[in-house]
Parts: sequence; C-alpha cells; structure tokens
Amino acid sequence: MKKWYLVLSIIMVASLVLVACEPEVVEKEVIVTQIVEKEVVVTEIVEIEGEKVEVTKIVTEEVIVEVTAVPAEEEAPSGEITTYKIALFEDPRGVNFWAYLGPDSSVWTAYILSGSQPQL
Repeated sequence: MKKWYLVLSIIMVASLVLVACEPEVVEKEVIVTQIVEKEVVVTEIVEIEGEKVEVTKIVTEEVIVEVTAVPAEEEAPSGEITTYKIALFEDPRGVNFWAYLGPDSSVWTAYILSGSQPQL
C-alpha cells in the first residue's frame, strides 16, 4: 500500500514540475525583401547635330530593400465600455419583475428581466 502512495506522489510531483515548465517565448525577426520604385533625376550631355546639349530626365528605378520586421504584439483591450445591442420581435410588456413572474408576461420580457432579480 505504501508503494502505491509513493508511486502516486512521484507522478503528482512530476506532473506539477511539467506544468510549471512553461516554454520560453521567442520573438522572431523576419527579413522582408521589398522592391521599391523611386524617381531619380539624371543629367546627361548628348551630342545633337554636332552640338553638345545637356539633357535632364526623370527615370524610375527599382531598388531592392531588405527590412527587418518584428511581429507586432496583440494590443490589450483598452477598457472602453462597449454597447451590447440585441433585437426583439416584441416590446417587453413591462419592467416590473413581479409582473414578469405573473400571467401578464411574454418570452421577450423574460429575456430582458431574467438576469435581474430584486433584492429584499
């Protein structure tokens, strides 16, 4: 009988140790490669009909950019009060809890007043 208690206590201690060992949270950095288009002003000297002419033009270049991104943490609720809206097929017959318990009641009144009971 004592052996069973010993085995049971070892199993319980081992399960508590396993539950207490929470896995370590590892944040991953992700390297994202993006192609970005940007406009560049280029000035060239071109020879046209024996004359040298300075030409300025706007050229669109594609540049590869590597960005290190860390996954965003989930935001905690801000504590704002939210409104819970429901729809009923019929208006409640009254907000008197004791009338709700009587014969002049409907299921829609029960849905509204069932969570509130008067305190004596």
